[in-house]
Amino acid sequence: MLAGWKSKASRWALVKDRRGVATIEFALTVALFIMLVLFMAESARLAYVSSVIDLAVSEAAKEAKNASAAQAGGYRARFEKTPDRTGRLTVGIFNTCGCGDD
Repeated sequence: MLAGWKSKASRWALVKDRRGVATIEFALTVALFIMLVLFMAESARLAYVSSVIDLAVSEAAKEAKNASAAQAGGYRARFEKTPDRTGRLTVGIFNTCGCGDD
């Protein structure tokens, strides 16, 4: 009976032991903070890419619309060639270097 009482007392001592609590709290807090920072960076990148694509589409549509009908290729061909000619869209979606042009 005395051995059972002693094991319960040692368990209670482990519950009261506060060593290492700050380290665990710090590790959890830092992990959450890093995840939050990475989430914000990814959201900013997504917004940037979305705005660059929107600009590319609007510029291509504007140039294709304002072109005279005598220019070869028609609306669709001019729309598809605009990002290659502007050279200022560097998202990696469009071929901006002119490489691979047939």
